[in-house]
Amino acid sequence: ATLPLLFILNPPDPLPSLGVLSAVAFLAGFLACITGPNIRAMLLNVNTPETRGTSFALYNLMDDLGKGMGPALIACVIGALGRQKGFTWVVG
Repeated sequence: ATLPLLFILNPPDPLPSLGVLSAVAFLAGFLACITGPNIRAMLLNVNTPETRGTSFALYNLMDDLGKGMGPALIACVIGALGRQKGFTWVVG
């Protein structure tokens, strides 16, 4: 999902049509949603039943920390580098 998002953040000089940007945004959203269910399925399959609860707790803790602290850290990067450079640096 990185390449479609970088295309949206840094479009070519003659701006593409709204249909092209919408298709790229749909593709980026589709690709970004694939990882969550796959990680949970992999954690379920590779851990023994005794350690499954610990691995899911650790995964959920890190996921929630990223959801909570990520926007604050990204805001600091955007404040330091500017909007376009900050988003490009964070995504890329």
